[in-house]
Amino acid sequence: MIEHQVKDGYIYFKYRSEWNSRLYQCRLHLDHYASNNRPAIVMECYEIEGEYWEPYAELTTNILSDRLPVEYVALDINNFSRALEVLEGLGLGSLTNIACRSGFCTYPIFELNLEAFEGGN
Repeated sequence: MIEHQVKDGYIYFKYRSEWNSRLYQCRLHLDHYASNNRPAIVMECYEIEGEYWEPYAELTTNILSDRLPVEYVALDINNFSRALEVLEGLGLGSLTNIACRSGFCTYPIFELNLEAFEGGN
């Protein structure tokens, strides 16, 4: 389990990059895709030198499906391979046995606990 704090709709935690081994202060926030209002999870890291939050990764990708429940999100493991590790480590839900394809990519479907972004469990 990754130690974290929920405040003002953000989930704050520390993340060690696999590329440079640097420890980052990060936060996740729940957003929505404009085309279909499905949940989008965005990860930002705090840039100490500039003292601002900057985008680090989108953990989800937009799937144009109304057949899946709103709490099901497609993890963008092609662009952020540790998306599942981060979300499960923060206790934000669980992997389903469903996957979807888009072009040449296959995305695992994650059942998201939407209340976790509000401080609930």
